Amino acid sequence: MSAIDREPFPKAVLIGAGVLIMAAIAAAAYGKANNVAEIAAAERRAAQGPPAAVMQVRFTDQSDGSVFVEDADSGQIIEIIPAGSDGFIRGVMRGMAHARRIRDIDAGPPFRLAQFENGAVILEDPETGRIINLRAFGEVNNAAFARLIAHAEDLS
Repeated sequence: MSAIDREPFPKAVLIGAGVLIMAAIAAAAYGKANNVAEIAAAERRAAQGPPAAVMQVRFTDQSDGSVFVEDADSGQIIEIIPAGSDGFIRGVMRGMAHARRIRDIDAGPPFRLAQFENGAVILEDPETGRIINLRAFGEVNNAAFARLIAHAEDLS
């Protein structure tokens, strides 16, 4: 017979673990219910000042696996992302599309892409209120979206 069979697990440890789990669940629920992440992102964006460049953009999946990136204001194709490339852009856009699908929002309305003087780029979905600070994923990933703004400016 081992020690675990002879001695019961301390109740204080179990109660403490239960309280900790409940506190974590309550904190997560509070944050989700009060849009804490979106509010913090908006505050960070405001602290950066007005954007240096802003564009309305649509991402359209093609049957061959490529993605057309379109300037929603002019209707001009900014870039064609070939199938299997630019995984970060594809991943971010899949997440944004999923947020729309679960809210029964059409894929048609454009997203807002903004770049600030310090180089930071944000992607905002005005339909869901979701804001992603792309610099939080590193400079290489931030640059992937900054490239889209640069291409749009080159085509203008």
